[in-house]
Amino acid sequence: MSNNAKPTPSTRPSLPPRVSSTSSAASSISHQSGVIKEHWNDLPSNFTPGTSRSASRTGTPLSRGEISTPTTTDGASSGGDLEAPDFEEILEALLKAPSKLKPKDVEILGSKVQKSVGLITPEQRAELGFIIKAVVVDRSEGPAWGRENVVAFMMREKGVAGWAIAVRKIVENVV
Repeated sequence: MSNNAKPTPSTRPSLPPRVSSTSSAASSISHQSGVIKEHWNDLPSNFTPGTSRSASRTGTPLSRGEISTPTTTDGASSGGDLEAPDFEEILEALLKAPSKLKPKDVEILGSKVQKSVGLITPEQRAELGFIIKAVVVDRSEGPAWGRENVVAFMMREKGVAGWAIAVRKIVENVV
């Protein structure tokens, strides 16, 4: 057969069989596997929702004793429950700390956190204050550790993502 020859009816590819228009919407037919019983986003029929891990926990790791606060040489806790002014001082230290971010970015992120300070519970202030203090004030931990702990805090606590993302961004960029 030459290159200029037209295909004959026997050399043309055959079309797939047509699906009958009488099939109902409830039992759709897939061209690959037949009748579709579940669609891609349907849960399996044997799925029963259980309790989530976060619903079984109360408080923060600091209030449950999972994170220990640093102690002084006489055994007294140096972290303890941070009062509002102490947390705000630590937050101010975070905003003034040397950073890889541009000053304007730190200002924008800081204003997002400062607008939400009234929504932060005392337990959340204590935990975040401990993290920020370890990274910025004491320099006992690095920015990667701070980021990791702020992310863990955000995953545990509900309703903090709006402002805690800004804290994470500033903490991870401390120089």
